[in-house]
Amino acid sequence: MGRPERPLDPNGGPVASFAQSLRELRQQAGNPKYLQMARMTGRSRTALSEAAGGEHFPSWETTEAFVKACGGELSDWHRAWEQTRESLKEGPSVEYNQPLATNINSQFTSDTFHHYQDRSQILEQFASRLREVRLHAGEPPLRKLERLDSRLKRATVANVLNGKTAPTLDFVVWFICACTTIAQQRDLSLADEQQDLELWRQRWIGQQRQLREHRRRSSSGRTIS
Repeated sequence: MGRPERPLDPNGGPVASFAQSLRELRQQAGNPKYLQMARMTGRSRTALSEAAGGEHFPSWETTEAFVKACGGELSDWHRAWEQTRESLKEGPSVEYNQPLATNINSQFTSDTFHHYQDRSQILEQFASRLREVRLHAGEPPLRKLERLDSRLKRATVANVLNGKTAPTLDFVVWFICACTTIAQQRDLSLADEQQDLELWRQRWIGQQRQLREHRRRSSSGRTIS
């Protein structure tokens, strides 16, 4: 079991606040291990860990890898990264009496947050990763997947891959195992992160959390109105 991350100073300025926001994003994604994130993105585990350490402001390349690994919205995070960078150039100001993380999170609780949490986007984000695995397995026809595993009904697979339906965890396992088998039969190789079932379980948990949050916010919005 890895060591817990050291607490961040809530008044530690924009770097600490940005790091806190990254930590929250990782938590929403199910707290994937930094080693898993490194394998997914090609960025070093040390760089990813230091990005959320709060001592140094990370490069955009490292931030991008961190956000991708946790399923975040890159355009929103790029704006937040640029805002933090500009703030560091300008030096301390009164607004840093409150953590910059509050400012970033406010973006995710306004229209930007609803955009990020839109159900169709949550489903599409997960579906795109499944489609990528199928592509690297030689893009087998849906009927071949069904023949290999009768539980992978063509209609269900199509709906999941098109981002219309949220898959069950069992479906994800069946799908990844089927694609891995087909890739081996075709002498193709999937990346470690594409066939890592534990990593897929974490991704699925992250999607379920996002969907629950979306439902909660949608329900709150209807109540308020």
